[in-house]
Amino acid sequence: MPYHWTSLPSSPPQARRDEVAEICTRHGARLCEGQLFYDHGGTAHALIEVPSGAAKQEALFTELKAHKWVGLVHADGKAAGHKPPGSGPSAKP
Repeated sequence: MPYHWTSLPSSPPQARRDEVAEICTRHGARLCEGQLFYDHGGTAHALIEVPSGAAKQEALFTELKAHKWVGLVHADGKAAGHKPPGSGPSAKP
């Protein structure tokens, strides 16, 4: 499965972490380390193992209300010639 480093809006940190984990599970994704991380501006960031397929990923990011995401591949995948998934946000009408 591919990964995305994702920035998303936050609410109370622990409640938002639990909500993000639940959303990920509904979409066949996984919140890595079961944790959100915060920058100085208070934006939440999460490493998410996402399902394969652009439509599934788009549905996940839409429900998360993600600001942006960066597609990643782990070292073993890179060594095997795998490419990271696309980054976003995608264009919305």
